[in-house]
Amino acid sequence: MEETEGLLLARSNYYLTEPIGAETNIEIQMFFRTGDITAPLQNPDYTKKVFKPSNASEFFDVIISRFALDFIETKPVFSQTNAVLNSSLSSVISTSILTKKDTQTEFVEKVKNLITTRGYSGYLQGANYLELNDKILLSSLQNQMLKDSILMIPFFNNGSLSAISIKNDLDVEVFNHVPLVTDFAESKIQYLFFNTLGIQSTYFTVNDTYFYEVIDECKYTPQRVTFLNAYGVFEDLFFYKAKQEQVQFTQEGEYKNNFVKGGSYDTSRHLYRSGNKNARTTISLNTGYIEEQQNKSIVQLINSEYVYFNNAGVFIPVNVDESSLEILTRINDKLINYSIDFQQSFDRIQNV
Repeated sequence: MEETEGLLLARSNYYLTEPIGAETNIEIQMFFRTGDITAPLQNPDYTKKVFKPSNASEFFDVIISRFALDFIETKPVFSQTNAVLNSSLSSVISTSILTKKDTQTEFVEKVKNLITTRGYSGYLQGANYLELNDKILLSSLQNQMLKDSILMIPFFNNGSLSAISIKNDLDVEVFNHVPLVTDFAESKIQYLFFNTLGIQSTYFTVNDTYFYEVIDECKYTPQRVTFLNAYGVFEDLFFYKAKQEQVQFTQEGEYKNNFVKGGSYDTSRHLYRSGNKNARTTISLNTGYIEEQQNKSIVQLINSEYVYFNNAGVFIPVNVDESSLEILTRINDKLINYSIDFQQSFDRIQNV
């Protein structure tokens, strides 16, 4: 059996559907692997037996994606120099499925090495959606990047992407990469890093399709935010303008001290003391003016499970502290700028 094409987005529903004839049940073996996906299958990670729901049922429908999520643990990667890096271990896995109906004597391979990420699809795309579009896995065609910074391009490396070409504003190619396909799950999603330091250009294009406006910010210190997008891969979003921090304090009640100790009454001691105080920091960032198409990136950022402040490859875990978003448009709002709150994903006082 040839490898199953596409990208399984495991945060959304993916079903194994098998027609029912004279069978009364079906056994499913699920294999979720990292590393070399050409190695023979060993013991299944999960097994499941499904019985015919009713006499009128025409199909066995078994959800696979929820089981795959148990084996995906995402972590970002980064390079300061020109490089192509594989995804970190377990960020991308291979899914294989074998089935055996009670009328069969042997298991049959139904899904082979389907590359799986912690991505998601939309309701209108339906169940069993496999990403088969452009292999550059960015959420928006329009993007921005900081002058003299690192450009990161995630892509699906399954052999159908012949090259990645980066051009400057004179339409001159400044970088070209021909992907090398290997048999490791982590190499199926790769990240191209291109250092633009010293390259004078107002914008860069990737494969003549993806546009990166170069921003030269002289007043504020921009913040690179790396987040897991809908494809289940990491991409960058820069916030260029004002940054504000707020510290929120917590305590577990207040209690009275014993004022008498050793027969003495010490008025320098606290009569009331706060218990187990701690704090978390919230940082408000502003995008600066962005293109309307970048609304896709903003929405996916807020919907992301994994968000980091990326400080030259030092990843600080944060959570987006927003529960709603007013989508801005040029027709209604003229200029599009978002202010988003990020809360550090840890306490200021180490207690774990």
